[in-house]
Amino acid sequence: MTMRRLIWILVLLLLLLSQPAAAARPIPGVLQPDAITVLGNRAFIAEGSRIHVFRLPGLEPAGVLAGDGDGPGEFRTHSGFGMTLDLFNYNGKLAAASPRKLAVFSAAGKLVREWRLGHFCTRVRLHQHNPVVIRYLPGVEMAYELVRLEKDLSPAIRIAAQPIAYTAGEINTVNPLFQFWIWKDHVFVLQGLESLSLTEHTAAGDKVRAIALPVKGPLVDNAMRKRITRWLRSQSWYRMIPEQHRRTLRFPKRLPALLGGILHRDRLILITRLTGPKGTECLVVPLDGRPVFRRVLPVQLRDVFTPAPYCAAGNRFYALKERADEQWVLETISLDAGFTGGDA
Repeated sequence: MTMRRLIWILVLLLLLLSQPAAAARPIPGVLQPDAITVLGNRAFIAEGSRIHVFRLPGLEPAGVLAGDGDGPGEFRTHSGFGMTLDLFNYNGKLAAASPRKLAVFSAAGKLVREWRLGHFCTRVRLHQHNPVVIRYLPGVEMAYELVRLEKDLSPAIRIAAQPIAYTAGEINTVNPLFQFWIWKDHVFVLQGLESLSLTEHTAAGDKVRAIALPVKGPLVDNAMRKRITRWLRSQSWYRMIPEQHRRTLRFPKRLPALLGGILHRDRLILITRLTGPKGTECLVVPLDGRPVFRRVLPVQLRDVFTPAPYCAAGNRFYALKERADEQWVLETISLDAGFTGGDA
């Protein structure tokens, strides 16, 4: 009897183990997400000028914030021109930023405060619970200013842009990358085009060090040129360019190796272009001086230049993925195991 019971238990275990994993539940009502952030047990997903709210872990809809317009808590967005919402955690509250406005909502969805940014802002980050935005300064020597909103838009830090060579009349097919993160009063700047640099600056803007990034972007061959051209034709801003100017398109020799990243605790997680069956390879950059190392995260690449939305909160990494049936799902993994260090 004991042996027969043991056999039945083994058979049941084998049947359970052979069952396929349950498919992730589609996210209801989301067609083209632009950004995601997680606060507590709620996920906020930006789509156009709206912000969908879901309760975790079941992804039950819990309302919609913001909307299209110029009123309080409303945004004007246009994905074809890169005018999309960015979401992040502002001292435990939800902050939503477009190039023209930054709005802060409570966890319950009530508008707490907003700033009108004008037309010069491209990124928003935090500095000691104080919003900081990028202002692009055109001119002979291109530069960026990091501006503190709490101090009447006073410049906080000025950082020179990495020089990019252009010929008169050329239209560059790839925009230079410029992102920044603030950690312990220091600013970490990722910028460049065919080659990328990651540098650390003091709060006064003085350069402290350059951090080596052990990755190179792919060469732009004929196949890649065709992919870039297809992507360009899908962009609204490109279709507004006169035909005679489109012939002056300049293709870089290499694409940028990285597609951006996020700050998580004391490390940067930078997304590369190297994808595989298990996900996308990322560079993990400890900001305290430890060596850079590689890890694979479930980030999906939408096109040549754009990863699908992702974020990190607590000890979890969250990534939106589009299935073959055009439904979006949310995948999450732990950031504890395997993220303390390793070889690059």
